[in-house]
Amino acid sequence: MNFKKFNFCLLIIILLLNGLLLYSVNIDNFLIKKLNKSEKSAALSKKGVNLYLKMSKEKNYEAVDTVREFFLLALWLDINNIEAIEFLKKTNEFKIYNFRKHYKSADLYYQKLQNMKEDHPSREQTMFNACFYLQEALHIDSETQLIQELRKELQPTLRYLQNEYLKTGNKLKKDIKKLSDNSEKIKKVFEGYRNYGKALLLEPENKSAKREKQYFEEELVVLMDILYDETVTLIDNEEFDRVNQNINELNSYSKRADNIYKSKIQKVNYLKLVKEAKIYFDKKNLNLAKKRIRSAMAIEKSEEAITLKKEIDKIIAQNTAYIQARQTAIANAQEFNKTIEQIDELIVMEEYILAQSQVKSLLETVKQKSYRQELSNYLTNINNIINQKLPPLYKKAVEHYNNEEFDAAIDLFNQVMDINPNYENAKNYLDKAIAKKKALESF
Repeated sequence: MNFKKFNFCLLIIILLLNGLLLYSVNIDNFLIKKLNKSEKSAALSKKGVNLYLKMSKEKNYEAVDTVREFFLLALWLDINNIEAIEFLKKTNEFKIYNFRKHYKSADLYYQKLQNMKEDHPSREQTMFNACFYLQEALHIDSETQLIQELRKELQPTLRYLQNEYLKTGNKLKKDIKKLSDNSEKIKKVFEGYRNYGKALLLEPENKSAKREKQYFEEELVVLMDILYDETVTLIDNEEFDRVNQNINELNSYSKRADNIYKSKIQKVNYLKLVKEAKIYFDKKNLNLAKKRIRSAMAIEKSEEAITLKKEIDKIIAQNTAYIQARQTAIANAQEFNKTIEQIDELIVMEEYILAQSQVKSLLETVKQKSYRQELSNYLTNINNIINQKLPPLYKKAVEHYNNEEFDAAIDLFNQVMDINPNYENAKNYLDKAIAKKKALESF
């Protein structure tokens, strides 16, 4: 009787767990009722695989038990779920494999350190590597005897390194006070930021290192603000070579400092693009103006950018309207030549699909043989340009997308769609690149 009660309670617990996990899979309640056991198992397994991949990428060892639950429940619903069997095995091995890998690396560097002379040029790096991999192993499992023994052996090494980082940090502070040049200051401040970043990699809870890293981070932001203000002034003065140098410098420091300046860099890029778009617009170079304003709007859809884009589109539309009006009114060479000039302008602006469409429409209405021959030649040339430009441009855009270089991918997919809005999967890729970029920025 007691055994039956136990089985009944266990069944209730499993059913509750089933409900909770299915809810976390985000399947609509109505749809859940429609799923059979095998389908529910597949849904749980799919969710588990996604969590496993995320856990692996982020090295989030604490998530192992949660991931395992998805596969266990999937197998309870369908014991023959191959995917659940395979990934349950991988999940069980994940923690053990990574612990052994990091422990072995720490131990190898420790043994190497024992045989290294005091004045060896790689000694400090070897000490860092030993302590770093020790910390990684401790993050996975801090209770085993092996890791505790190695931790004890490396404790003096860790203390030595932390003292060295403190000395380096104090020296950098003194050096920075003597400097007046902003570019030299920012290099030293960044060095201090990275110095204490290394200290925290070896000992994440080191309060002193946290405090010092915060100090250097604040100083770094102050100096980057100065560089930012200088860059805005250079944009106003149209000194774009120096603007690009400053933006590259800001990017370099920000990326290596956990993207602490990402939003400001986006803003200064936006200001540069809008300024360039205005310059090209004033010079009647509508193609480059359109490219710049489109890139600016990918960062910020401001009223200023929207208004300028409308002006560009208006002029392009006027050129198109003129050609359309001439389709039934070409009576002499002068009228024909004027129409050809408008088509040439579309080609210069790289509005190839629009130019192609206009030439095709003209061919349907123009009767004179010499005009038709010239239009046919135009159409052949336009088609050749499109066929030459699109495949490599599209291929490069896809490469950037696959490498998660979404800014470059968005720019190139936009260029593809400027030439042919319906080319391959450009629209689908563009939408996904924009969505992923926004997701990364919000993260």
